[in-house]
Amino acid sequence: MRLLAKFFTVLVAVGGVTALHADTAPGLPGQKDAKDKEPNLSPAEMATRTAKIRTGILDDSRRVLYLRAQAKKQKDVIKLSCVNDKIVQLKAQMNISQLTGEQLDLAIANEHETRKTLFTELRTTAEAISRLREEASTCIGEPELYKQESGIIVTEPDIIDDPNHDPFDLDVEPPAYASPYI
Repeated sequence: MRLLAKFFTVLVAVGGVTALHADTAPGLPGQKDAKDKEPNLSPAEMATRTAKIRTGILDDSRRVLYLRAQAKKQKDVIKLSCVNDKIVQLKAQMNISQLTGEQLDLAIANEHETRKTLFTELRTTAEAISRLREEASTCIGEPELYKQESGIIVTEPDIIDDPNHDPFDLDVEPPAYASPYI
């Protein structure tokens, strides 16, 4: 029995090490690491891209607030609840982006090496905010760009046994109810 317990302990330890190694292993050959996505940017280029990212974040947050106003106007509680849930998540991401942006500004000004990781974190946060905007749009019912209808018109053949269509189409008066007072 002790041998089985020792074997199980070793098995768990080996499995844990394997799982940790799998998490830190490089991605698949088709995937790019975070370092490969952005080449070494100069501080000036990084500052301009940071400004673009910040304007995108503000545009996304304004759009989500507009969607909330639209849900209030429609007086749809379900849509409003869904959008409010996205706004709560959006505010958390906005706080993270604001703190990261302030740290990034200092790192760019001092040309500190942490600016690359801060820039990657800001970009990741901006992507999360963009995803929340898309989710809020689906709460309201706006179709996403890649899920739009293709505009194909389908014509159907006539249904032979359509219950709404009377094949005899006779103008027959329905029977009257019998009355005992006639």
